[in-house]
Amino acid sequence: MSDFNQAIKWLKEGKKVRRYHEGWYIKGLKMLNLLNIETGGLCTHQEFSIPDFGATDWEIYEETSGECLVRLGTDGKLWAEEFNKVLVEKGEQPYDPGTLLTWFCNAIEAGRSAKVSEEFELFFYSQEEIKKQIKTCEGHHVQQVAYSSYHDALTQICFGCKKIRTSLKKEDLKNV
Repeated sequence: MSDFNQAIKWLKEGKKVRRYHEGWYIKGLKMLNLLNIETGGLCTHQEFSIPDFGATDWEIYEETSGECLVRLGTDGKLWAEEFNKVLVEKGEQPYDPGTLLTWFCNAIEAGRSAKVSEEFELFFYSQEEIKKQIKTCEGHHVQQVAYSSYHDALTQICFGCKKIRTSLKKEDLKNV
């Protein structure tokens, strides 16, 4: 644990800092910009209060993989920015932001789609059979039902059964 002056030195060395205060961590040094201290772009969302300047519980902050995943979430733009930031920190040339944005957004969506397909089984039935299943699940499970007038097809997604029942033709789904 160190004082605020040491925290500033660590920032100038390219490290991140934080301090523990009343059950939560204060991260980053947005206030340093007001003090005209160059941080190399390591400032984050948290501003300081006067007690932070006199605190002696500053420490070097190393973000864990889990914290990084929570911070970036499913925002493709954040992932693209973080990817280029890591490349620059390693002395490598950053990639085109538009290309990265497209790549990360598609990867995130593919992951979402794969998760749904792993969780739900797909069944092909006639509309009459699907209507029977809708009545069976009604009042017992959360379900979503849609009718496509273009395909003349009925589709039920039952979250209780973890099943997708549709009267679409298999060949119709291959064209999606």
